[in-house]
Amino acid sequence: MKFVHCVDTAGSDENAWPADKVDFISVTAATTVIVRFANTTDTHSENIVTLTTVSGKSDEVAKWLMGNIADGRGNRFEVSASSHADVTTVAFTAGS
Repeated sequence: MKFVHCVDTAGSDENAWPADKVDFISVTAATTVIVRFANTTDTHSENIVTLTTVSGKSDEVAKWLMGNIADGRGNRFEVSASSHADVTTVAFTAGS
């Protein structure tokens, strides 16, 4: 099983989900990519990760995400500012 590991601040702001829980990736602005992870129960809404990117690079970051999530190699894929030069922040919003 592959995990998507989202890191804003190492050691204090990290979350990971099975890659098959990604139910959409959306480029919403020149600097914003939204990644939605399906929740594991019907009683909670989806978890959202918002990536802020360098201006004009959100489409490239979205394609990078899709390619790495779909790639069957490895068991963990990290999404962070240090894993891609065009990602500046990774913000998590928990499902309720």
